[in-house]
Amino acid sequence: MVCSKQSLTDYRQCVGFFFTMKSIFEQLDPAMLGRAKKLVILGHIMQQLLPTQAHAHFHVVNINRDTLFVVATSPVWATKIRQLAPQLLKIIHNQRQANTQNANIRQLVPDTLRHIRVLTRPGQIQATLSAKPAAAHKIHRRLSPEAAALLAQTADYVCDDKLSQSLKRLSKHIS
Repeated sequence: MVCSKQSLTDYRQCVGFFFTMKSIFEQLDPAMLGRAKKLVILGHIMQQLLPTQAHAHFHVVNINRDTLFVVATSPVWATKIRQLAPQLLKIIHNQRQANTQNANIRQLVPDTLRHIRVLTRPGQIQATLSAKPAAAHKIHRRLSPEAAALLAQTADYVCDDKLSQSLKRLSKHIS
């Protein structure tokens, strides 16, 4: 390999660039990193308060002055967490006042916290919890002969051709 004076200069500049590059932690905004840590700790506090079965089905995503935002994996879990929200708030405020179980709770939870808002995002949490994607199950549904006959009759009286054809196709799914 032939090294010229120019190629050595280029090499030094390139290597110098990598040595002066900041690490990923130096590039992160400290306030954002602190907020992320705060949300993780709040998630652990919520896990202590909720039943064990619920741990894999929710995630704390935000907190502002008076609302804690939680994402649930399904409407069923969202409803269960919503039902427990008044009790959770009472326990959180009691722990905040006593400051015995969790030393960080006074710094993490504002005293103005009044609401727990539960949102449902089915794919968001499940994708992070399991490495395997859910298998797609094709459901084969069949109609009763009576329902199929009603659909075929309706198709005969519908003016829209596309709808009529769809109803006739649907009426062929007899069990």
